[in-house]
Amino acid sequence: MEKYITKYYEIEIRIAPGVSHAGRIGATNVYNPAMPTINFILADGTEHAIEGELDTPIMYLARRNALQGILAECGGACCCATCHVHIDPDWMSKLPAMKDDERDMLEFAEGVDEFSRLSCQIKITDEIDGLVVHVPESQY
Repeated sequence: MEKYITKYYEIEIRIAPGVSHAGRIGATNVYNPAMPTINFILADGTEHAIEGELDTPIMYLARRNALQGILAECGGACCCATCHVHIDPDWMSKLPAMKDDERDMLEFAEGVDEFSRLSCQIKITDEIDGLVVHVPESQY
């Protein structure tokens, strides 16, 4: 796997195992696996199934797709709690354990319960393909 960093974006190129790409990149030699899908359910009941790149925080996925309800005022630095979401109970065991800084920030969020997480702290993996995320009506 090769990574290229441009002025604004990090681009990751995945090459099929055993394929030389020296001087040529085409549809036949670029490995493009299916991306995991995250299912966002907004406060009004609207559902959005969005595919995302591996290792991307689900907060970025929501913001890139202009989903209402995830403000992300700190840009993903885990210092504002305005990306607070509720994870569907069936999915909680598939997520990594909450770290202390996330737990501390959730003290400032509204409507926190045992299924609350900060979406900036949940990275997309193959294991959470199909994750169901409930977005609260308000972050304040």
